[in-house]
Amino acid sequence: GANFWEDWERPIHFEIIEPNGQNYSANAGTKIYGAWSRGHPQKSLSFFSRKKYGSSSFNYKLFPDLNIDKYESFILRNSGNDWDSSMLRDGYTSTLLNGIDIDYQKFRPTIVYLNGEYWGIHNLREKISEHFIASHHILNIDDIDIIALNGESEDNIELIHGSKTDYYNLFEYILSNNMSDSKVYKDIKSWIDIDEHINYIVLQIFIDNRDWPGNNVKLWKDNRENGKWRWILYDTDWGFAFPGWMSKHYEFNTLEFALESNGPEWPNPPWSTYFFRKLLENEFYKNKFIN
Repeated sequence: GANFWEDWERPIHFEIIEPNGQNYSANAGTKIYGAWSRGHPQKSLSFFSRKKYGSSSFNYKLFPDLNIDKYESFILRNSGNDWDSSMLRDGYTSTLLNGIDIDYQKFRPTIVYLNGEYWGIHNLREKISEHFIASHHILNIDDIDIIALNGESEDNIELIHGSKTDYYNLFEYILSNNMSDSKVYKDIKSWIDIDEHINYIVLQIFIDNRDWPGNNVKLWKDNRENGKWRWILYDTDWGFAFPGWMSKHYEFNTLEFALESNGPEWPNPPWSTYFFRKLLENEFYKNKFIN
């Protein structure tokens, strides 16, 4: 019942001051951002450029090593579930991915002052949206489908942008066909980006992220001919031996975890591991994954 659960947007003026003294300022709309992490005293904030506040975009390189100088939105994140621990797990994970073919949000640590008052460390992050995908892959936003997975039925495939029909058709195809069949696997390769999917799965297993795969799963696709589904890495706050009440992380088999066929409703229910389990029935995929 607290008001921080409300989807309220408020006008704000912000200024970014770089270590070298360079600065950028703009008017924007802001909302409290996140799910359970809203309960922390220090909130995450999302910022939106809208014409009613001024400009329809933030024309600034928020991340100097990216060749992107125009944003419709961005996030100041409190590091989610990791807020009262390291405050950098999710951001740190993203720094491991330079040069690796995975879609992920860039990260910069920031110090925030709110109305002149010191407000602590926040992580500056890109916001996952059709604009995020369009900027990184040079696409028109009308050509982009983005979904989030919350279950195996079509009702549990959350539409973020575009259409979810193609993914549902993909899931039905995998459900009703023999993955060891080379023709079926050839069809799957034309439907998903196999290499990116393997990178994504390997990374989740490597960092021991146990707030996944039954949670925090988003995919996108170029919906034109020959477009393929790709997975988006985000919210890896539970990686690298978190939380503290789980013991002996070094003994935990994260590959078995990602392949559990009868896991609990959270974090790895059967629907969430099904896709990966089915793909491993194909020897070519299995060898490719192992290598």
